[in-house]
Amino acid sequence: MGLNFWLLRIVTNVLRPSVLDAAKPGRMAAAIAALTLKFLLFLGLLVLLFWRVPVEGMSFAVGVTLLLVACLLEVARAELSSKGVR
Repeated sequence: MGLNFWLLRIVTNVLRPSVLDAAKPGRMAAAIAALTLKFLLFLGLLVLLFWRVPVEGMSFAVGVTLLLVACLLEVARAELSSKGVR
């Protein structure tokens, strides 16, 4: 799952500057298509995981929640360090 968030960050960082460029109108459609494909692939892998592997749902939910909290804390830390706050 951490790999999923890392790939999402890479995709958005690569496509975001060109999406906002008005001279390249096809870039927005490419960005939407890439993110949709990535989401569908991730969702398919998640369904396959729950179908094939005996994963306890509550443990998975707690892990996902903690991963999201960790991602938010990392973003906050990076923002503060870029502004010179320790």
